[in-house]
Amino acid sequence: MASFIILGAGFSYHAGLPLANGIRDYFVRNNAEKILKFPSGESRWVDFADEVYLNNGRLGFDHVAYGYILNTLVKRFTDARGGAFTNYEDMYQFWIDNLANTPFLDSVLAESKANCLHDKPHLNNNPMLSQYMYGFINTNASHLRSLVNHLIADLLFWRKSHKEFIDKYARFIALLEQEKEVTIVTLNHDRLLELILEDIMARPYSDGFTREQQVLKADNGKPLNVFQNHFDQPISIIKLHGSLDTYKYDCYLEQPDSATVVPTGEYMYFKTMDYYEKQHPERYDPASGEKVQSVHFEITPQFITGTNKTQLIASDKMYSDLFNKMDHDIFRAESMLLIGYSYGDQHVNDRIKEAIAKGKLKRITNVNPGTPFPFEAEGIEVVNLNDISELR
Repeated sequence: MASFIILGAGFSYHAGLPLANGIRDYFVRNNAEKILKFPSGESRWVDFADEVYLNNGRLGFDHVAYGYILNTLVKRFTDARGGAFTNYEDMYQFWIDNLANTPFLDSVLAESKANCLHDKPHLNNNPMLSQYMYGFINTNASHLRSLVNHLIADLLFWRKSHKEFIDKYARFIALLEQEKEVTIVTLNHDRLLELILEDIMARPYSDGFTREQQVLKADNGKPLNVFQNHFDQPISIIKLHGSLDTYKYDCYLEQPDSATVVPTGEYMYFKTMDYYEKQHPERYDPASGEKVQSVHFEITPQFITGTNKTQLIASDKMYSDLFNKMDHDIFRAESMLLIGYSYGDQHVNDRIKEAIAKGKLKRITNVNPGTPFPFEAEGIEVVNLNDISELR
């Protein structure tokens, strides 16, 4: 019997990972001096940094700018919402929609710079003033999208040993042990599910990625874990909205007689938790084995957030393939388990309702202390639970 599982943010709660309001709380505070910026282009919160990260994230001068820029972006959003903060995904979408507008971005940077100099008037007499102001002058929309993705990703690492929380997932693990065939759609960007399957259960799974390819390699020649829509295990993981360990590789034609590169419009995704793999991937011609690209610019974790997920999924090859895999498997399932899902994603809700109407579902179990299963399911057994400890 095929089973189908949907995991929302509530699934990761026992691991100490934040729900939407927890993520919001970091963005709405005063973030001056709260952001680290590294030479690699990555960003982190000071809250979770050890002494090495604190030092390296402040080696340059432009880290000063980004806390003020973030403060201004949050203010613009709340002003546009009449002083209210709705949710962080709405805020993210507001930024994406408006940062493409050059006057908007220019005014945000100018206001942020003025606020910084108001708080730190001594910088006006600092001989390094231009370096301190660099982030206010040279930041573009792409830099800010990357900043926000890195900061969200930084919140999605658990900060304690998994031995301290894994017992909370004992019933879920026991359930997976009994499943011969299951598709798990997780809407979370964290790696909790991978921890459970790899380190706790030692259970093989497919997530669409494979090292069985000769196109993209690390600089030591090792094939990277590239998305090939490859599913060959009884357990399938679909990270429908992306993951903090997923990176995009844009393909370029390198000009042999110059330092210029020309984008081809092609791209692929790869997964890694290795610093050097994400920094230095190389593309090869699989037929000749010849290296054809060594440049790589994008080291931003790739995941979808905001309120426009449906369009983003439809316009991207990997996310479209993952959605189609979900769409195929949900209609084969006889049982569905939902854990910590708040029913806030219309594209997922539509698939659930369609599976109820036209699929093979016989039983639906909804684990959510605040939200009973919201859809009519005539002829299907529906069970509402408050916590995963109640799973049988």
